[in-house]
Amino acid sequence: MVTNRTSLITVIKDLIWYIRMSSEFAATWLPAVFVPLIGLITPAVFIVLVGRYITAAD
Repeated sequence: MVTNRTSLITVIKDLIWYIRMSSEFAATWLPAVFVPLIGLITPAVFIVLVGRYITAAD
């Protein structure tokens, strides 16, 4: 895999810039993490757990 060194340096500089502004960084990526987590993963886990409870042998 060929990587452009200039683009890699730019990405690293951007990450350092975002880490210094931690509240803005968090405001940027937290919705991208929590929306799928709450909207997709939590209901899926709940459905699996309820299904296992219903089909469990007494």
